[in-house]
Amino acid sequence: MTDDYNGSAVVRATDVVNFVNGEVDDGDPYNYDLPATDGWRGGRMYVYESGTETAYVWKTAWATEADAREFAAIWAQVVVHWGGRETAEGTWVIEPSSPFADAVSIRVDGRTVTVVNAPDEAALREVHDA
Repeated sequence: MTDDYNGSAVVRATDVVNFVNGEVDDGDPYNYDLPATDGWRGGRMYVYESGTETAYVWKTAWATEADAREFAAIWAQVVVHWGGRETAEGTWVIEPSSPFADAVSIRVDGRTVTVVNAPDEAALREVHDA
């Protein structure tokens, strides 16, 4: 699966499509069971809106600290794929030309990963202690 804006992908299309006998399973076409999601134990997302700007805090729980670190590393790859440039440890700013232009913080605390998204880097702390 590639994005129109940059023609690259973090995972292959065959990794997220359910095939049965070589054909896409019409009843259950997507497979979200990827190695980076092994160990997922749930999570919550809190979404905020102020005028036309949005932000969120996504807190996920993992079976082990290793699972949490693996997910955080893959999510960082997704952010880079979207055009993110790391400005500080665990903090990225996504280029304005990306359809996902904003700022992202990814933090691991034991078996918990917290992703904070805000319109810009300065707003990350306003949304959550990123």
